Amino acid sequence: MLYLTVKKARTVSLKIRKLKSANRRLLVTDPSYSKVESELSKCLAGYKGEQRLDYYVSRWTGPGQEFLVLNDLRLSNKDVHFQIDTLILFHSFYLALEAKNMSGILEFDPVYQQLIQTTKRNNVEMKEYYFDPICQVQNQKAQLQQWLKNKKLPDLPGECLVVLTNSNSFVKAISNPNMVERYVTKGIGLTQKMDMLVKRYSKEVISLKDLRKTAASLIKSNEPLQTNPLQRFNIQYEHLQKGVYCRKCESMSFKRFRSIWRCVICNSVSKDTHMNDLEDYFLLVKPTISVSELKDFLGLDHISTARRMVQSLQLNYVGRTNGRQYTLPFSH
Repeated sequence: MLYLTVKKARTVSLKIRKLKSANRRLLVTDPSYSKVESELSKCLAGYKGEQRLDYYVSRWTGPGQEFLVLNDLRLSNKDVHFQIDTLILFHSFYLALEAKNMSGILEFDPVYQQLIQTTKRNNVEMKEYYFDPICQVQNQKAQLQQWLKNKKLPDLPGECLVVLTNSNSFVKAISNPNMVERYVTKGIGLTQKMDMLVKRYSKEVISLKDLRKTAASLIKSNEPLQTNPLQRFNIQYEHLQKGVYCRKCESMSFKRFRSIWRCVICNSVSKDTHMNDLEDYFLLVKPTISVSELKDFLGLDHISTARRMVQSLQLNYVGRTNGRQYTLPFSH
């Protein structure tokens, strides 16, 4: 029996968290709102596809030894960064998986390094062109091979697959059908592909100790993408809505009444909902905040209220009283 050990679990990416914060804080009428919403929608679709990939990987069983799963890896070879959705380490090889959550007719054209997606919207046929994911995952494998060599880690043979996680897809090969057949699979066919690869690589190359050492080195070297939607979409701080957001009625409508937050629209109440808004500040602006900045961002009426709130959080700080900056209790 194979034993799956997830060494690096999949989590909501920092990019998605920041886009969600920006999406909450922008008015629908803001020129950047539609760009942020579109980018967020694409990222959430990709994340959903990756979650489906996790499901297919978790269902797989077969003959062999323990294998390790690492999700959302972003590594670098000098100035070149590369990202792998899912990396599976076996004693005899590794497998890099690229999830694609795409529907419609998917026409793979490896000769010209492109993928053509055809979908219908309101009975109108739409075509979109993408860089070939087969070439993409092969590049990832080549970069990882070089990375292992640079780190002087065991030289495992590598394999890679593009996994189509959306069941509403139909695959066509415009060119090189043998390559498409080898490197592309639907999610439901992933276990069969993995069975074939385990049989192909039957000879153990590294021990469990070295396998875990390799996994630990990969996790330690992971470099999550640092991006800020305010800079990317040229959004000024002044354009962000200030106040405390009500997730029930999706409006900036919480008001402070003594020590309680109450939504003036739906009457929801909370003692600590402002922590979500301070996390927005952390993600979009900076990791520290002053009393006056907190008052402005949360839309408080009195500086004394902001000061009591900061004191109650017992935050670490630097600086003298007037310019004191408090470290917000969140992490990337």
